[in-house]
Amino acid sequence: MKILRFLFFILLLPSLSQGQFFKKIFAKSDDTLYIEKFKNKITIRPFVSQQFMSLNLIDRESTSQSVVYNPNVNMYAGFDFNYKIFGFSLATKIPPLPKTQEKLGQTKFFNFKLNITSTYFGAETFFQRYKGFYLFNINDFAGLLHDSIPQLSDLSVCNFGISAYFQKSKYLSMAAAFNQTKRQIKSAGSFLFMTSYLFTGIFNENKFVADSIYPNIAKYKSGIYNTLAIAPGYGYTFVFKESFYITMIGFAGVGLQPQYNKYFDDNEFKLKFSYKLNFKTAIGYNGKSFFGGLSAGADINTIKLNDINIRVIPMFWKLGGGFRF
Repeated sequence: MKILRFLFFILLLPSLSQGQFFKKIFAKSDDTLYIEKFKNKITIRPFVSQQFMSLNLIDRESTSQSVVYNPNVNMYAGFDFNYKIFGFSLATKIPPLPKTQEKLGQTKFFNFKLNITSTYFGAETFFQRYKGFYLFNINDFAGLLHDSIPQLSDLSVCNFGISAYFQKSKYLSMAAAFNQTKRQIKSAGSFLFMTSYLFTGIFNENKFVADSIYPNIAKYKSGIYNTLAIAPGYGYTFVFKESFYITMIGFAGVGLQPQYNKYFDDNEFKLKFSYKLNFKTAIGYNGKSFFGGLSAGADINTIKLNDINIRVIPMFWKLGGGFRF
């Protein structure tokens, strides 16, 4: 625990060294030539969305071969409510088709996310839990498996994360791209810097694949991972006719990762480095009263073991439109 506290302090050091940084950060103003603010207005956005997670296990002795397990998750429909830097959602699950559930199995899942966004600073915390996965890339195992798609009903993957990013320029608005509490009226970009903590737990009682196919992957059972990472990045919004926009944001960095790995014949504790990739994009229309668009993103976290690599990839997409009042 002392090591984790020390590493967390190191990650926050660039921010703490700024003295009054956190006291002044929310008082910073956007550049009104690039960003239009809407004071005391609430945004309401009906939407449909899907959040899911991909679990990729890659045999390091044969890097072109992997085992990919995905959950069978249904879509959400609901409403986003945003006011200034704060936002929350109310949503309900869309019932899945019975044939799809029979073919791919049933996944129990829970997602929670909370975020704030200001001119120079943004933060997010989230919790995800998925139980029940199916083999997504079954076509890669032609002739090796039965016709039915293998399912791991006891496989459970949990993610809990806290992240914060710092933005250098006042000309780019994240809130305009993803929350629509502001409006970007001119194209602009900015360098970004992210610090993050991520807990990942993989819990499983059965083999991911038969020993005769990939013996290195077959011996892995489960694990617990804590990743402290830093990741510089860059974001840019292209604006057309003051209302149509395309935003692209990317982070790439490294992290220190204490690991507890459980195999069918052994357990081990290790301290490893990992890399972090985070991408997010949005496209749509953002007018003075009405707005709408599509956003999507993925957060790639890598777990390196002796013989295999594991990639836990939370992903999302959201389509919606709404108005301000």
